[in-house]
Amino acid sequence: MAHFINVETLYSQDENLKKKEVNELIAWADQQKHLPKINEIQAILFLRRCNYQSETSKNLIDLYFTVKTLCPELFSGKNPLNSPLKEYLDVILITDLSKTTPEDYTIIFGKITSANPSEFNISLGTKYLDMVTMSTIYQKPPSKGYLFVVDLTEFTLEVLANMDLVVLKKTLFYMQKCLLLNWKGIHFFNNAPIGNRFLGMLKPFLDEFQNIIHLHDSVDDLIKYVPRDCLPENYGGLEDSVSVLQEKIKTKLGENVALFDWEEQQKVDESKRSGGPKTVNDVFGVEGTFKKLELD
Repeated sequence: MAHFINVETLYSQDENLKKKEVNELIAWADQQKHLPKINEIQAILFLRRCNYQSETSKNLIDLYFTVKTLCPELFSGKNPLNSPLKEYLDVILITDLSKTTPEDYTIIFGKITSANPSEFNISLGTKYLDMVTMSTIYQKPPSKGYLFVVDLTEFTLEVLANMDLVVLKKTLFYMQKCLLLNWKGIHFFNNAPIGNRFLGMLKPFLDEFQNIIHLHDSVDDLIKYVPRDCLPENYGGLEDSVSVLQEKIKTKLGENVALFDWEEQQKVDESKRSGGPKTVNDVFGVEGTFKKLELD
């Protein structure tokens, strides 16, 4: 059975949250023939993501489930106990950290941990990120915002050159437009020598992230924005080491298979959509015009 935070905890910690508005949003979703049913916690998350605006929340519900349904390569098969995802949990680390910043921001930390650049796969990485964020928002008390902090030490030119730009576009669209987190900052550190090239590759797909993305040459530069104490001990912080965090998140994700299975069943039925079905091209534009980055 999927595990969720106690819903009353969410109400008690958020004076802007009104049960009447939550119930109205659930009822609206129930009336949309093409949409899956949503539970109370999901309705709360949609409202919080949209600053408690009902109509905006309705649009996000539709977009969220549409994107997840149209992109099975990114959002289906999220079982961390099965291949190839099981093995990929040793290639990179993505995890929420336990210490929040003074602003009450939760840190989502990322790092390539494999020494073999050819093992990097952005589709599997997106599934990994989605599992981590799902287990965070469904099971932990809400934060005022979230920071994505990524160590680029092992992010080589080979990783960059092999990145599928169609998948990157979809991933960034989802992170900016759909993911039920209020991002407050995206921080890439230890970025030499390819940080600027990486940012240049991202720029055509940046919208909400445009003004919150930062490159840092080193940890010493990063800690001007993110307290060192909030980082893993590898960087002088008080969190567990990267290797310990990797084992802990593998265990945590393995314990949440029921949660991932439950959400994966929440599909849009495009045959029942009023006005006709939506396609990948309707959401993302023409697909297949680029695949990989060409590097000189």
